[in-house]
Amino acid sequence: MVPGEAGDEWRARPGEVTPLTPSLSGVPWDSVPPIDLPVAAPRGDWTALVAAGTVGGGTRAVVTGGDSGGRRRVVVAASGMWRWRARGGAARQGYDALWGAIVDWTTSRPGDARAALPARRWARAGERLDWRRTGADSLVSGTLRDEAGRERALALAFAGDDRDAQSPPLAPGRWTTTFRGGSASFVVNAPAELLPTRAIVRDTTVAGAAPGIPPAPLRDHWWSYALPLLALCGEWVLRRRSGLR
Repeated sequence: MVPGEAGDEWRARPGEVTPLTPSLSGVPWDSVPPIDLPVAAPRGDWTALVAAGTVGGGTRAVVTGGDSGGRRRVVVAASGMWRWRARGGAARQGYDALWGAIVDWTTSRPGDARAALPARRWARAGERLDWRRTGADSLVSGTLRDEAGRERALALAFAGDDRDAQSPPLAPGRWTTTFRGGSASFVVNAPAELLPTRAIVRDTTVAGAAPGIPPAPLRDHWWSYALPLLALCGEWVLRRRSGLR
């Protein structure tokens, strides 16, 4: 909890146009409770949210962000946003919109700069190779290089809005393809017909009589329990008649 300045309330307001703006544009900021600001204001390439003072006027940055070296960073320099979620309604919508936009932008991956990529990282010798374009070009040219360093030209034609294309098969081995924007590697494995397969036995005939059903075990017959009980009772009766106790 960061206490704000005494006698003044700070209300959140949208800042400049930023990657978070589409998610924050529909928030009714007049219905959002005030927030508490720290002493130092955050710094960034852009400011998505500012705080406007109700007494002294002026604005201060609250949510800033930027992208440097492929790493996205967002700084939220405020506390008291728990009031937004606790109040519910429009205030809770603002809370969910702000943090949802922050998570979406910081965790999303930027678009691939390579013009095309292999659809799979492996293929079989004798099978045509599948490619997928990442840009808008319908004609993409590049090179293929095998493990020995030999290169060959590669030209892909994508029809209309179709994002998939194919090229002729390649020999087994590790290949590297280079297009405008970068390169990618994939492996061509041995043909499928060279792989060992499991034998399947069908309609097998065995000479001799068919095996019979094994007899049931002794414990499954009732008389296996009755005979010992009768012998025990008979022995007791004979002992009584002969005068034995």
